Amino acid sequence: MPRFITTTYACLENRGTHKAVETVEKYLRIYKRNYGDFWILKCDIKKFFYNIDPEILLRIIKKFVKDKKLYNFTKLLIYDGREPNEKVGIPIGNYTSQYFANIYLNELDQYVKRELHIKYYVRYMDDFIFLLKTKNECIELKKKVSNFLEKNLHLELNNKSRYYPYKMGVNFCGYRIFTTHRLLRNSSKKKIFRKVKAWNYLFRKNKLDLSHSLQSLYSWLGHASHCNSYKLTKKVLNSCNFIYNDSYMKYIESSLINDIEENKSH
Repeated sequence: MPRFITTTYACLENRGTHKAVETVEKYLRIYKRNYGDFWILKCDIKKFFYNIDPEILLRIIKKFVKDKKLYNFTKLLIYDGREPNEKVGIPIGNYTSQYFANIYLNELDQYVKRELHIKYYVRYMDDFIFLLKTKNECIELKKKVSNFLEKNLHLELNNKSRYYPYKMGVNFCGYRIFTTHRLLRNSSKKKIFRKVKAWNYLFRKNKLDLSHSLQSLYSWLGHASHCNSYKLTKKVLNSCNFIYNDSYMKYIESSLINDIEENKSH
């Protein structure tokens, strides 16, 4: 299989969303310290999984898989019962498809590193960012990346792909990342308060599935613990009318504080 660059994430051991976020935050700080003001080019792929060309993917895999039986089995997974002439997309939802998609965009990673020699580049699946000194560099790089994707991988950049000054921060892997701190994305804040409102309504009607609700709440708290969110999480917890036991509330808050302190130490 391809040798992935060190700053690509997803479907790789010890390279999940939080590691990707840590790398972006580290790069922002290094760039600011070394170069002062700078620009961010943030890109993603238009309908990525739907537009992966299976024939191109198989050509890439064939460079690394010499065992004929393994190659034929891989081909079955990619086409998933479709005819070889059906060239649109790969099956969505399978772990293998996510891994294949990462292999597909490894071609972009190698181009960025080996031909363009871009140092500050991070990719998580089809979401990737570059740190550059000027706006003009962003404009030129965006053109080169777009041309490479269209010519070599039959992919297009999403219209949301754009460049902007670093002070605006980076929306990446569920967080808003700045040189000095990271926050939750606004969409995550709105979503949790909508959930709390629904949970409180069901609680008043005596219809709340407490176990399921707490599981969802814990998941959000775990996500929030990886950024500057103490006041926000306190507000969320205080809004949960179904958490009516003071000692239980203190236990959750204590666990949250420990998580935040542990993440700071890393």
